[in-house]
Amino acid sequence: MPNAVANSPKPRAFIAAPMSSLESETFYDKQRTFVLKFLELLESAGLFSDIYFAGREIDSPPEFTAHADALLKDYRALLDADIFILLYPAPILSSVLVETGIAIGLKKKSYLLCHKTEELPFILRKMPDRVPDFPMITIIDWKEDYPEPSRLVDQLIRHCTEW
Repeated sequence: MPNAVANSPKPRAFIAAPMSSLESETFYDKQRTFVLKFLELLESAGLFSDIYFAGREIDSPPEFTAHADALLKDYRALLDADIFILLYPAPILSSVLVETGIAIGLKKKSYLLCHKTEELPFILRKMPDRVPDFPMITIIDWKEDYPEPSRLVDQLIRHCTEW
């Protein structure tokens, strides 16, 4: 477990993962299953008081809310979050890139879990070591198509020294 102060409240997390931009129902199902397993493991680790993930209750792409509603709901959740976690399996044009920008602008501690660092947008690739005025940003490469979610949770915990 991270070196958190025993009496401090647990942080709230915001999980961003491409969902509405996925090209097929099959890929949507695979991604959603992966993210929900990651969430389940993260919740069972007891590290957060609350974890927001917009796709938690959305079983299929037609169930997504309107663009403006989704943006407002996600923005409010980002304001309340202490930590931002991006699960980025491939270079996909997705709203998660907007959410990442908002999280950085709000100076949230951010963990970018991706297939390969090179697949992140150019600016994000070097932010962790080049922009001292921004929040702590950690990039975690998972190097395989879909790793075991438990391995990602373990990697995330190892990278978190304090919340």
